[in-house]
Amino acid sequence: MPDVRTDDGWFTLEIDVHLCFNPPMSENSPGIVLTNSVRLPFVPTKGLIVTGAMFNDRPDTMGVYLKDLTWDVDRRVFMAYTEQSYGCFPILYVAQEIRFWLDRGWRFGSYADVYEKKRGRKPYRAPPICGEEPALDEEEAERLHGMKPRQRPPYFNMLLKALVREMAVLDNNRSIAYAMDKTNMFFEKPEAKEPETPAMKKFFAAVEEFEKLTFDQQYEWRDRVARRHPRLDQFVRPSRRRRTRGS
Repeated sequence: MPDVRTDDGWFTLEIDVHLCFNPPMSENSPGIVLTNSVRLPFVPTKGLIVTGAMFNDRPDTMGVYLKDLTWDVDRRVFMAYTEQSYGCFPILYVAQEIRFWLDRGWRFGSYADVYEKKRGRKPYRAPPICGEEPALDEEEAERLHGMKPRQRPPYFNMLLKALVREMAVLDNNRSIAYAMDKTNMFFEKPEAKEPETPAMKKFFAAVEEFEKLTFDQQYEWRDRVARRHPRLDQFVRPSRRRRTRGS
């Protein structure tokens, strides 16, 4: 085993968390990535489960399982990632859940960014003009998906575009992202006895349209979305008052 000793006896562990909101995202593809780091008084090993305020709002024995634990000989840091999935989650709540992680000290990006020599995401530049985030209950939030853009809060329209961009760049359910981009709506397949509305038919027709595009056409769409649509980190920001344990 390589010499991993540090001057103070502590070890840096850089952690990425992959957040997947299904639907519209797929659990079988990369999720939205946030990153953080911790200092450990011991060498982490395979199978390590970590808990604490950075993962939980309140003290809890339930932790997260770290995957692909790696030691970088040159940087003298350990790296690992974990995954968090959310099922049947209204799109409006995506921003709220990401903010909860930001409030616990996480930030947009990945430990892998340093290897790709990126200039950084510049996460807190002036956000797009999108109005205030609406406070809606779950039933009201679910209705936003199938409403026309002019009938919805501007914040939600901006969030939908940012989520389309994220899914396109991550290669996560691109056909669904394409349909969201074309129709500015999102629908799940209705139950067998539930009729499809005209808006639903238009959405699922767009899903099929994407599958018929050539690879170059799909890539051109991805590139256009990446250039024109807002990033999540441009307007999903930590709360002014950081959430504290037990709050």
